[in-house]
Amino acid sequence: MDKCIIFGSGSAGLRHARNAITLGFEVAIITQREVEGFTCYKSFEESNNLFNPDFGIIANRTSEHLDALNALVEGNLPALIEKPLTTTIHESLEAIIESIDSQNSPECYRVAYLMRYHPLVTQLQADLPSLGKINYINSQYGHFLPWWRKDSNLKKSYSAFSNQGGGVMYDSSHEIDLIQFLFGKVISVSAKIRNFKSLDIDSDELCSLSLELEDNIIADVSLDYLSKIPIRSFRVEGTNGTVILDFVNDSYFISTSNTKEIRRIKMKIDRNSIFITELQDFTKNMKECILPNIVESLETLSIFDLAHKSNG
Repeated sequence: MDKCIIFGSGSAGLRHARNAITLGFEVAIITQREVEGFTCYKSFEESNNLFNPDFGIIANRTSEHLDALNALVEGNLPALIEKPLTTTIHESLEAIIESIDSQNSPECYRVAYLMRYHPLVTQLQADLPSLGKINYINSQYGHFLPWWRKDSNLKKSYSAFSNQGGGVMYDSSHEIDLIQFLFGKVISVSAKIRNFKSLDIDSDELCSLSLELEDNIIADVSLDYLSKIPIRSFRVEGTNGTVILDFVNDSYFISTSNTKEIRRIKMKIDRNSIFITELQDFTKNMKECILPNIVESLETLSIFDLAHKSNG
């Protein structure tokens, strides 16, 4: 694969474009605006005729993902799709997946839950056997949205509109994916989802999830757009030990019943290198890539649906 077509010219799309160039790919972007330094097309049809891409990266608004995916599937081109795939399971998605299944190629369509490549998560995977039976997970994400989206007009950002795929549960669905990636299938969901009108946006500002997984594992997930003190932590409790991942400060904490001490590992993490690792894994190891394929990603969409149904 030599040529990459990218849907979207926002921050995510441009990051993917720069990284694809770094990895040696020829890149073009589908966008309605001119982007300095890049060849741009108005539509996939135009790009397909003039650029003839080998694969695509979908990084436009969540509400536009399925149209882009359908175009790539019809063109029989592999795709890396920014998370979330979409916000709910509906007929148009099911039709696309049926088409992918008929081609026997779900592994060629991956959803970009890149936290699976984070060095703190890799360290946790190495230490999991020492923790014993896992009983409880606590995941917290809080970031004040106006500060997070400081380089854009918040009122025009997709994050502000539920019908464009905005809302903290969708924006921060990495946390939900990590729990499934590390600990297995979620079997029940209870949620409280709120918009307190604190930010004057249409989408949800807070989501509190209580999840039950197979093997009697309980997980609490707290996500919000409200915290003026950024927090992103992931705590794992096992019968023999505790691990805390502090993603804000790139720190890893572990204590086991054998040592009875708290060990801290402070890492130097280049965030963009995680994106590059993700793209390398997708393009070089597509069949064995650790990202969820499009069928596996339906599990996360099911959690979204169950969360809204249980919201109380």
